[in-house]
Amino acid sequence: MSGTGLEIRVETSDVGAALVWLWRGQRALSLPAAASIETGVPGLLTPSGKRHSLAYRQAVQEGEAITAECEIVLPEGVFRLTDRWRRVDRRLEIVDVANPVGVRLLLELAPLLPRRAYGDFRYFAPPALYDLNDLNDDGVEEYLDPNSLHFREDRLTYLTLFAFSDSAGLGFALFGFETRKRSISALDEGYSEAAVPVEVRVASGVRN
Repeated sequence: MSGTGLEIRVETSDVGAALVWLWRGQRALSLPAAASIETGVPGLLTPSGKRHSLAYRQAVQEGEAITAECEIVLPEGVFRLTDRWRRVDRRLEIVDVANPVGVRLLLELAPLLPRRAYGDFRYFAPPALYDLNDLNDDGVEEYLDPNSLHFREDRLTYLTLFAFSDSAGLGFALFGFETRKRSISALDEGYSEAAVPVEVRVASGVRN
C-alpha cells in the first residue's frame, strides 16, 4: 500500500488505538473510534439507535497488514469486534445478550484536511447519489436530510461511497465487496457473526 502513496499507521493513546491514513506523508484520514455500534429495538425501521463508541483495545501492525480488536460491554450484551486491515475484513461477534436487541456496526472515518466540514466535500454513492442530486444549485441534497445521508446497502449496486475535496484535490472512496464470506449466521449456542470485506482508498485528482 505504501508504494501507491497511501500508508496506514497505528496511533496509540490512553483511550486505545486509532488508525491514521497518510497520503504522500500527510495525515489525510483517521479512524479514532473503530468499535462503534448502535443498539435498538429489533425490527424498528429507523436508521438511528443508541450509539456506543470505543477505540480499539489493541492493534498490531505487521508490514502493511493490521489486526485490531475491542470488546464492547453494554447492559444489552457483550460484543467483540475484530478487524483485519489491508482490505478490511470486519467481524462483529455477539458474545452474550441480556435481552433481544438489534445491532448495527458502523465505520466512521474522519478526514484530517484543513477544510473538512460537511459542505467542503462533494458526495457520490452510485446509483443513489450524484453530487448531492442538487438540481437547484443550493448546495443541499434534494431528497434527504442535508447533513445526514443514509443508504440501504441493497440499493447501492456498486457498494461504493465517494467524497471529493475540491480544496485539497483529494478523493476518499469506500468500497464493499460481495464475497462468499459475507454472511450472517446464528448458531445453537447463541453466537452470531457478520463479516463484511471493505476497502478504503485515498487518491488525488481534479474536479471535472
